[in-house]
Amino acid sequence: MATSGGFDDAREFWDQRFAAPEYIFGTEPNAFLSAQAERFKSGDRVLDVACGEGRNSVWLAKLGCQVTGIDISPLALAKARRLADTHGVKVDYREADIRDWQWQPARFDAVACVFIQFAEPAQRTRLFEGIETTLTPGGLLVLQGYTPKQLEYKTGGAAAGGSHVHGGAAAAGVPQSGHPASARARRDAGRRDQACRPLGAH
Repeated sequence: MATSGGFDDAREFWDQRFAAPEYIFGTEPNAFLSAQAERFKSGDRVLDVACGEGRNSVWLAKLGCQVTGIDISPLALAKARRLADTHGVKVDYREADIRDWQWQPARFDAVACVFIQFAEPAQRTRLFEGIETTLTPGGLLVLQGYTPKQLEYKTGGAAAGGSHVHGGAAAAGVPQSGHPASARARRDAGRRDQACRPLGAH
């Protein structure tokens, strides 16, 4: 998620967007995330960072995962709960500022981060260290983000001024390609297996 003028006004910015009656990002899961379905096992404990209106967390729950979704916007979470109810699944939704989130060691088997470009540069180190801490050994990180190429599409996401994440690929240790990029990294006992592929405009 992005912010309008920096991280501090994130709740107000996203509440304004999520106040719309429709699901502004739709109710189907992110395409890259859903392509990783075989990587998730029933019973996996999964954290959905910046879960928004719940499209990804509900999909994960339908796979049989035990999902925790966190977001700064109470309006988004209300819509996410309605979506979960519609699909007959349970998701543990929590209203949280990611800066205050307590990254419990080895708490989750997988973490999903889809377009989490809201983090300013000073926050990124703590964010990714927290994700690494909270993953179990052998845990899965599914990360999709923007590179600066996104700015050319003018469709939202990365913002000018350097306050966005320069691509999830780099965050996972994968070289940036100059295109919107997807990255996934499976962490186990000191090594990462990584992949990156360019995507079309969003």
